[in-house]
Amino acid sequence: EDSNAIDPGVFRDPANSLLWLTYSSYFGYIRLVELNPKTGQRLHPALKATDVAIKGEASIVISHTGWYYLLLTHGSCCAGGNSSYNIRMGRSRSVTGPFVDNMGIDMLEGGGKLFAGSSGRHVGPGHFGLLDLGGGVQKFSAHYEADLDRGGASVLDIRPLLWRDGWPIAGDNL
Repeated sequence: EDSNAIDPGVFRDPANSLLWLTYSSYFGYIRLVELNPKTGQRLHPALKATDVAIKGEASIVISHTGWYYLLLTHGSCCAGGNSSYNIRMGRSRSVTGPFVDNMGIDMLEGGGKLFAGSSGRHVGPGHFGLLDLGGGVQKFSAHYEADLDRGGASVLDIRPLLWRDGWPIAGDNL
């Protein structure tokens, strides 16, 4: 393929139990394929993967109230306090897209609503992970490329996942 198959994200659709995988790296498209739920292999290997976004990596699909959300890491990594990583998102009524941001720009055209960016001592959030604790309680994980209060070390953060106006919101880590 003309993209790197790294940083995969697996999603089981609660509406029909179908299993999906997103993958790629910043150089190329974010791609989506359906998986066989029994084997974990591609269900239709002869079919071309669906391109769902550009300019991102570490993608994942989540769902909420009939919407599918594609979250991906945008920007550059691996430069400590100079990293520009941030998490962006789009949504669709279909798991295969198109995923558009709050301004109506398709993620295949570079769109993406900001979900989490650098703030204070934490630089370069990336690699969104959903933690569904049940009973409507959700959290998410992300790593920061640098914590300036810890000598620029990369750190993991777990924060509340909130919802406002049909979009996920990064809650504060208290």
